[in-house]
Amino acid sequence: MADPWERRDGEGDEAWQAFQMYRDMGLTRSTAKVGKELVKSRDLMLRWSAHWDWVARVQAWDVEQDRVWVLEQKAARRAMARRHVSIAGQFQAAVVERLKTFDSRTMKARDLALLMDTAAKLERAALGEPDQRVQVSGQLDTGLTDEERLARLDALQREAQRRVEEAGGDGDDASA
Repeated sequence: MADPWERRDGEGDEAWQAFQMYRDMGLTRSTAKVGKELVKSRDLMLRWSAHWDWVARVQAWDVEQDRVWVLEQKAARRAMARRHVSIAGQFQAAVVERLKTFDSRTMKARDLALLMDTAAKLERAALGEPDQRVQVSGQLDTGLTDEERLARLDALQREAQRRVEEAGGDGDDASA
């Protein structure tokens, strides 16, 4: 079965265009706005919305868009971490190289130590390691992991798909 937000069999060009507009409005979507934009009656928009199950379809769309966004964020964070680890390694190598030719007249030892500490902190942060370790009693709620969030999004998408199917999601149901 096609994704719920895709065009339905029998869904005419105007109804499909209206649904796409409704879908793409995001959180501010309304059938009244679609009707006004397309110069169509409010009643027609309500009929199309009911007949073509716009609400369930956009719920599935919103869940899918959130799922895609989470995956994009995860990929971007990984790429950023790789860049930062590389930079930290180069930074550390430069400090080590400087140690080989250390001259206390041009640089203080504490400056080199500070540079190495900064490079190490950058690397730890890029790898998701804490800057320092602190003993904490009790359990801290740090929120959901990416995997948990994706699992919840998948469950929401399955629920939206189920609702579409329960409502006669193939688009062949009687007119509302």
